[in-house]
Amino acid sequence: MANLPVPTLVPESPGNYITSALWAANVYNSQTFLLNPPMWEVWQSVGQGNVATSTAVQITFTSVTTDSYSAYSTATSTYTVPLAGWYWINSSVHWASNTAGIRYTRIYQNGIGTSTMASTSGGSGVVSASIGGPVLCAAGDTLQIWGYQSSGGALAPQSGGGFTSWFAGYWMHA
Repeated sequence: MANLPVPTLVPESPGNYITSALWAANVYNSQTFLLNPPMWEVWQSVGQGNVATSTAVQITFTSVTTDSYSAYSTATSTYTVPLAGWYWINSSVHWASNTAGIRYTRIYQNGIGTSTMASTSGGSGVVSASIGGPVLCAAGDTLQIWGYQSSGGALAPQSGGGFTSWFAGYWMHA
């Protein structure tokens, strides 16, 4: 669903006729936008490889479930914001089993970590660090997910077996 219209209202003045262009700009585009706001969901279908201990790295998400404005790049694992406003961002990074250290997941906006992050202690079985929260974005901002682990050895984010790491978001309002 690439190239969906971003509504811009045409000013009205007394005596204007309702033309098809005016109707499209003020009604059709607005309704299309409200029914199809910017949103995406991507996931890690290919293993990222091991992450060294005490290292923060960008998490790669290689498969797209939905991307209403074609704004996500699988080459860079980056979402480029098509429209300014508040976005609700969610992500969950699942790490291989290890009882030592901590894991965290953090939203990066324009290459800088935001205050929205989550951490968890190591444990037996898959260890997940999940986040969700509002982020105010300008058009053209970039969003990425970064992960960190301090297990004392190299660990890999999970990319299968029911514990696939993912990244999603949607436009809430201007």
